[in-house]
Amino acid sequence: MKDGASSKGVAGKVTFSDPIDDSKKASSKKKNGKPKELIKLAKNDGNKVDPDVNENNAVRSDEESDAPKLSGYLYWLNVIIPIVTHGIAIWVYFAPIYYAEVQEKVLDEIHILSDNFADVRGTSPWTDVFKNDYWGRPMTKIDSHKSWRPFSILLLRWLNLDGVDTTLDRIFVHRMIGVIIHASLAESVSVVGCQLFPDANPVSSLILRTITKLIFALHPCHVEAVVNSANRPHILALLVSMIAVDCRTHIVFLYAAYVIGLTSAETFIFQMPAIILTMLAIQWNMTTERNLSSLRSSLIPLLPRIFVVCGLTSVYLFGRYYYDTLQINPELIRKAENAFAHYEGKRRLLSFPLVVAIHIGKMFTIDPIGSSHEYGFDCVRGVESEDDFRLIYPAGIALTLLVTAIVCLKRGTGATLMFLVFAAWLATLFPICGFITVGTFIADRLTIASSFGFCVFAGKALTMLFCHFHERKNNEALITSALFCLMWMSNLYGRVSKRAVEWTGNLSLLQSSLDTCPRSAKSNLEMSKIYSGLYPEKTNITHALLLISRAEEIDPDFCDVHWQFAQIMFQNLQKGFFFSHPDDPRNLDRFEEFEDRLTSSVMCSHSANSAITLFQTYWKLLTKDSNRAKLRYERQLQRIQDKIGIKQNQAQV
Repeated sequence: MKDGASSKGVAGKVTFSDPIDDSKKASSKKKNGKPKELIKLAKNDGNKVDPDVNENNAVRSDEESDAPKLSGYLYWLNVIIPIVTHGIAIWVYFAPIYYAEVQEKVLDEIHILSDNFADVRGTSPWTDVFKNDYWGRPMTKIDSHKSWRPFSILLLRWLNLDGVDTTLDRIFVHRMIGVIIHASLAESVSVVGCQLFPDANPVSSLILRTITKLIFALHPCHVEAVVNSANRPHILALLVSMIAVDCRTHIVFLYAAYVIGLTSAETFIFQMPAIILTMLAIQWNMTTERNLSSLRSSLIPLLPRIFVVCGLTSVYLFGRYYYDTLQINPELIRKAENAFAHYEGKRRLLSFPLVVAIHIGKMFTIDPIGSSHEYGFDCVRGVESEDDFRLIYPAGIALTLLVTAIVCLKRGTGATLMFLVFAAWLATLFPICGFITVGTFIADRLTIASSFGFCVFAGKALTMLFCHFHERKNNEALITSALFCLMWMSNLYGRVSKRAVEWTGNLSLLQSSLDTCPRSAKSNLEMSKIYSGLYPEKTNITHALLLISRAEEIDPDFCDVHWQFAQIMFQNLQKGFFFSHPDDPRNLDRFEEFEDRLTSSVMCSHSANSAITLFQTYWKLLTKDSNRAKLRYERQLQRIQDKIGIKQNQAQV
């Protein structure tokens, strides 16, 4: 450890120099011109001086042989413990992924790792990666979600150099890449934590590093970014931040790393203030005198690095603005996915603090609403008035932050700077505060950057607690607190393992979402697809109709339900051989209900591409020999034309 700590073996005990006393005694000289030093025993109480150490800090020669052994003991602890914790960080994800009963592409992985995604498969020019968004649409198109992540796409593309490969082994490889990146990120977080809170005592420093790394590795909110390959950009972005804040990083390497961060995830730009403040705090920790003057002095050598960070961020934002790729088309923001996006005025002002409070709870490993890959309408209801008791949570968090800020200001420069560092990482939650338009409502992956602040400060708090009990020889309190910490981490381990298994299969993931959000229209729709034939062994048309009917009841404006209804009805028409008698009056109601649903599917922008093929094929066959069918066809065409006319009028307005 580069803590500047000194350790010696004295009479079979480990000794450490006190950094505060050292700074005072370095200025005082003995009569013979040599500096005074006082060696304290790590396991002694009070200020007793080791009798085996003489006035000139010389240890008895017969004891000197013990020093290399104890020094080596500490050295090997600093080698072995990080390796063990690294193994835990990998195992907590490897075990559930490897032993999961189902291994399949889940949600966005289905598109990202599909055979038709040319940018990832390597079948398109590599320059297209810089022109398209994360989903393969040109960034300039109106239907683009503006997620510009070329480096993340190039990493996926590199893993598919052999072209099209749909084997499940490839999915496992993609997921293990995420596991390895996350384990490396946990190690980086622990190193930065030791730089933020340097300790002359190598044992305390090792405890801090170990606890911080384990908390980060076992954080439940990281699962969806680690196991799901499509969400990997979020951990890549934070890994770049850890490289950037380390003052030992060469400025050229900092430049390259920051470019990678900007091209890994668009949310990386919100980490810029946190990077600068963390960098400043680490640099300030290297000074001998910690005051406002030394803080200003610490800023000077960082100016070139700050210039690189701010300059690249400015260039990135200017480029996005110049090419008009900053704003998402509001029509792409759906109530079924972002329930509060269309709120205005007082309702918006009251509702989004609740969203922030939920994310802060997740950041602290407290999940107030349960785990789900998506919290669509009507999973979390909006706040309609000030009387809503749920406002207690954001109000309590705001009050706690305010009191903490006041206390830190009174304690001085150091405490204030550390509070600003924590607040800056907390501010990475800005995208979900309601001030900008985003497609995501509530998501665990959005807390990954902010979880750095929690893990580092929680690691420091627990380290101080353990050391406090140890110094006071309160073994009972030390053992009790250690047991509670172990129980908490065991709970985190169980939550991560369970959630990782759920993310390996669509059925388990969607079922967990439905358990958490029974009133989510989209979750009911997705589960209806499962039971309508997506998994043949799970086919249950009755249950599928029940789920899709519930989705329509929850959100009547959710037009995707029409396509699901149409597909189920079409299956029933085929099974009942109704197409052999299309003009039979007894079958008319069935046909008309299906036709209404099919036309509504064509008019829904989110299902039109899928529904139009069936619409054309169906009417081509049905109108071939039936005049009645032709009349119904003309009526459905008129519905579509009326809808187009309404949209054109709205566009003109």
